[in-house]
Amino acid sequence: MNDHLMGWFFSYIREIDFLIILKVRVLFQVCLNMNKEKFVPVFIDGKPPEVLNLGLSGYQCLVGLTSNNMKGVEGLRPYKKTTPKKRKMSSVDKIIQSFDKGDIQVDVVGVAGKPKGSFIQNSTNLINKNKEKLGGRWIVNEHGAPKSFYCGGHKYPIANLLGLCLYAEMLPIIALRLESRVYRKKDEVISIKLCLDRLPHNSEKGLELMNRLSALDEGIQAMWNENMSRKAQYVYGVLDQFEDPQGVMTEGKNHPCSILIDWFAAFCLAKVNPEQIQQEGGYTSQEVDELASIWDLMGRLEGCSSYLLNVDDPVLINKVNEFNFK
Repeated sequence: MNDHLMGWFFSYIREIDFLIILKVRVLFQVCLNMNKEKFVPVFIDGKPPEVLNLGLSGYQCLVGLTSNNMKGVEGLRPYKKTTPKKRKMSSVDKIIQSFDKGDIQVDVVGVAGKPKGSFIQNSTNLINKNKEKLGGRWIVNEHGAPKSFYCGGHKYPIANLLGLCLYAEMLPIIALRLESRVYRKKDEVISIKLCLDRLPHNSEKGLELMNRLSALDEGIQAMWNENMSRKAQYVYGVLDQFEDPQGVMTEGKNHPCSILIDWFAAFCLAKVNPEQIQQEGGYTSQEVDELASIWDLMGRLEGCSSYLLNVDDPVLINKVNEFNFK
């Protein structure tokens, strides 16, 4: 694992305990009864989607969100499906109003990086370091460049593979930052469930590879060990379904908090790289500022919080280097 990433992590955490995370597939069917259950769901989403596209310039964001209200923002549609732009900005106003009225509180954590920077370096190093332990091999094209990875009887396209590696490394970082917020609000938490969106290509095989990397890689194990030193256990899985208020099993992507985090992934990108989302969505500079302002707003509102880690930030890298050489 990249020394910068590990250095940042271990400059923040405290004690070491044990690891229990190997869940291959999880149905979180009781998320809407969060206040009656001794677990807290943390919703996870990425923008751009959960792959690491080598041709992508700019930034990629991975975001975690926990909320006191599993009903989300009433009437909100997914960011990607809200068109035209005018309707998107109306939805932004609706989100702001919900927070201003106190209808909902959230804690959000974002990890951002450049696919051509630390993200690709970390992910490539992770798979190469553990290739033999995984029993995997690269499949190359006619020019000798890797195009996919064969492991466990399954062929992973390279963009999906590197995206899974990125998830495996970033989930414990997101969990670390949200953990302190969770315990500040709930006294009897026994489990924190990281609810992923369906993974591109093949969710089940994707989780299988992530689990194996988490079990085999010493760096990822060390980060999870630190997180597991609290009262709760962590599990992660794909949020396939949930039970709605009428008792109907519904696709996980339609959970109100899955929809809300879709928006916060966009707010995170607007915060870290405004030019990128402006070009993508055709926004004016003022509209991009409004998107980014919601991320900052969470840091000011009572009962909410926001945190953003940019792994390619030169200032952060210098601080981590100072820590590593102490």
